[in-house]
Amino acid sequence: MKPDGYNKFWIDCCRGAIDYVNSLRVGSGHQYRVSNIAEKPIAIASATAGLLLGFVGGLRFVSARSKQDWIAYLQSFQREDGLFEDLIDLHERKQEQPDWALLAHRSRHIAWAIESLGGRLTRPIAFVEPYTKPNAIRDWLDRLWQEKWPGGIWAASNWIMDMGVLLDLQYRHFDDDAAFRSLMELLDCLDEKQDEASGFWFGCGDDLRHGMAGAMHLYPLYWSYGREAKHFDRAVVHTLKLQQRDGLFGYEVGCGGSQCLDYDAVLILANGCAVFPHLRQEIRTCCKRVLKAITINQNPNGSFADSQSDRICHWATGAAVYRARDGSLWDTYARLMTIAMAIEIVWGQRPVLINTGRHLFEISCAGAGWEKGRAPGLKHITQIDLKDADYSVSVVIPAYNIEKYIAEAIDSVLAGTHRPNEIIVVDDGSTDGTAEVVRQYGSKVRYVPQGNAGVSAACNAGIKAATCQWIAFLDGDDRWLPEKLELQLELLQRNKDLMWTTCNFIYRSCLDNSELDFLEFGKGQELLGDKEYFDSFITAITCGVGYNRGTMLINRRVFEQVGMFCEELTSGEDLDMALRISYHQAQIGYVNRPLAVYNWKRPGSLAVRPIRQRLDIVCNVYDNHLKLAAEHNRLDEFRTYVAWVIRRHVFSMYWNGQYDDLHNLIRRYEYLVPFRCKAVARLLTTLPMPRRGVMYKIARRLLGL
Repeated sequence: MKPDGYNKFWIDCCRGAIDYVNSLRVGSGHQYRVSNIAEKPIAIASATAGLLLGFVGGLRFVSARSKQDWIAYLQSFQREDGLFEDLIDLHERKQEQPDWALLAHRSRHIAWAIESLGGRLTRPIAFVEPYTKPNAIRDWLDRLWQEKWPGGIWAASNWIMDMGVLLDLQYRHFDDDAAFRSLMELLDCLDEKQDEASGFWFGCGDDLRHGMAGAMHLYPLYWSYGREAKHFDRAVVHTLKLQQRDGLFGYEVGCGGSQCLDYDAVLILANGCAVFPHLRQEIRTCCKRVLKAITINQNPNGSFADSQSDRICHWATGAAVYRARDGSLWDTYARLMTIAMAIEIVWGQRPVLINTGRHLFEISCAGAGWEKGRAPGLKHITQIDLKDADYSVSVVIPAYNIEKYIAEAIDSVLAGTHRPNEIIVVDDGSTDGTAEVVRQYGSKVRYVPQGNAGVSAACNAGIKAATCQWIAFLDGDDRWLPEKLELQLELLQRNKDLMWTTCNFIYRSCLDNSELDFLEFGKGQELLGDKEYFDSFITAITCGVGYNRGTMLINRRVFEQVGMFCEELTSGEDLDMALRISYHQAQIGYVNRPLAVYNWKRPGSLAVRPIRQRLDIVCNVYDNHLKLAAEHNRLDEFRTYVAWVIRRHVFSMYWNGQYDDLHNLIRRYEYLVPFRCKAVARLLTTLPMPRRGVMYKIARRLLGL
């Protein structure tokens, strides 16, 4: 499979999985069935649906209010002792295991789902209190090890992980240091019981495959707390040896493997790939075979099968029933995690849409970024109160003769999952019906008229009229997507030092109605790494990160620091303002999802002015900031940006046949334009007018774009 084929395959998998999850939803709430043959919705199915949707980016379609309702639904199953119990689910037992183990197993996944949805536990897990006494956890584990477990270490490791997760939750959500100490003691005891030769753990009669499955449940506890995973290199080597000739890890060859064993093996290999460079090539080869073989388990309805067997299976209870070849919510989730890890190993980067690393089953980098059980994305687990006065928002909409579009802009703000405290429309001397349209909104919108003075003056008037701590902008002929404010405010509350934030956006051409994300999701994820902000705005835009007035959310103190929009500029005012801010506030938050729509070349917008006129104005901005950047010790960084953006202008002029303008631009910035770019420009302008196709790609490549 070619590199870009992995993303296409992954996106198809994600879309199918979201459709499958939706097909199992019962009613309009958050109740789900485990599979197509399950009759009743149960809590563990609702939790798994939330985890699955969170993993593939499906929760972006769920509003903040709906997430809170979902969290409340799951929390309603928590008992006084902190465990979660669904009586419908537990009515008919199908597997032999202790009562506490069944409840703990359900509780683990439900708690993870609550966290994934942005919530937290409201009731302590009192169940673990007896196990936090001195030596209690050691005595418990010793007794467990002496028993004959139904299912061997494969099952017992689940129970041990369940106990570990309950202690972890009690520590993280309720600051229970005794729970933390017991968890560390549990890991000390596991060190003593580990088989040094294989890196696995074994009970009576367990084979290597069972040992591998058991190890998968225990190693994540080590990684999430930064504990050394002893003999892990041996575990990776033995796992590689367990791959069957069909490319998977099940006991039977040619039957589609086993959802559980395939996932267990690839999780061990993914973490091994992160820490053992000498094994990476062998792991990569192994995962290529996994990706080739696993597709046999993909069903037309978007689900993934446990295996190709026709047997009826149960996830411990009669209510959690599924047919192996038809799959279930958990089978689909586990298969998707397996595929995502394998793609990352083979391709060298994560596929798009993935939102991994939120709980122990999603660890794929040996705990990098985790801090005492806290996943990078879950370090702040307190629920966000968007009504906080420190996060009040004024939305400023400058408008001039846009009666056809202004309602769409206002409606997009009012339809958001988080409404701002006020919407201010500054009418810059419109002569059409803009005023009449705005006044129809009554008290929902503040109407501020002024004489025609330009968009910068209109923005400044809006800033002066605003009463809130944060100020967002939206041009009257553009629009927002529903979660724009909600996601940006949540980001700001997680990163309290940030003073401004932006987001990806949809670039819509009004010439042919085409739409595309300004920045490809995978590129944005690559640039961000494990953070939610860029350390340098200038470096970010040099790497292709886009922005416009409608994507920004800025703390009003910033304007007190850097001043208002430059009213002398009739184009490039956004760039000028953003650069001035960046000299004082280098870091900028970034939501790597399109949250706004920028309409290019709508009649009456500045974008329809002649290219030469706009470029002259913007070049004046460049010239001014070459001086300002030097004053703020950012000259090298800004010169790199200008050199990059000049190459983009050169390509645009070449493509539009503006050869004289192209050469004038190069002469103006000759000291910044590399020799190669000058030579390429001279070469291209001697060739016949280009036609789309190979020449288009060659020109971009030669210019380094």
